Amino acid sequence: MRDLRFGTWQNGAVLRSPALFAAIALIAQASAAESGPRTVVYVARHAEKASEPRRNPGLTRPGVERAAALAGALAGAELTGIITSQFARTKATAAPVAKATGLEPVVIRYRPGDFEAHGQAVAAAIRDRFPGGSVLVVGHSDTVPWIILALGGPAMEPLCEPTEYASLFELVVEADTPTRMKRSSYGVPDPPLPPECRLAPPPNQRTRTH
Repeated sequence: MRDLRFGTWQNGAVLRSPALFAAIALIAQASAAESGPRTVVYVARHAEKASEPRRNPGLTRPGVERAAALAGALAGAELTGIITSQFARTKATAAPVAKATGLEPVVIRYRPGDFEAHGQAVAAAIRDRFPGGSVLVVGHSDTVPWIILALGGPAMEPLCEPTEYASLFELVVEADTPTRMKRSSYGVPDPPLPPECRLAPPPNQRTRTH
């Protein structure tokens, strides 16, 4: 599993010498004009969810405040698209961003448990609808890793179901170039991870939703 370091770009490559680094830089510069569109994707989990109604809860008051903070964090992103699932908590999280940008969110339905299929569907929608754009995707604790993986990002642990809401992932997706990812946070910081989340299983063993 690749290490995901806070606030740093990474693409999984290991540069072991200055000569190798220089060679890769020259190749990248020479092929830049031939690259496909550069798409920037911001991936976030929905904000803090309410306990009722159980089947499709909205957001708590802290969740509403976090959704507003997300709009502030992306104020300069020049978004061209927004994607959510059909669940109320993802739509409510994206609502302040949609209001600020005038964008109508695209709903990609998520069947709980079909993590990989949902990630692939979101990635396909980004490629088909927003090539070269800047897109916000609001997902769930168990779909965020699969969305990132489908976009060419690193394999990573699922987000902690009870407490992890503040993470914001920025991915730069270009044809014939490894996807780069930066992880940051927004809004009120998350509390320390509880013991059950410190040794979380990898995405392909994830069974809990959302």
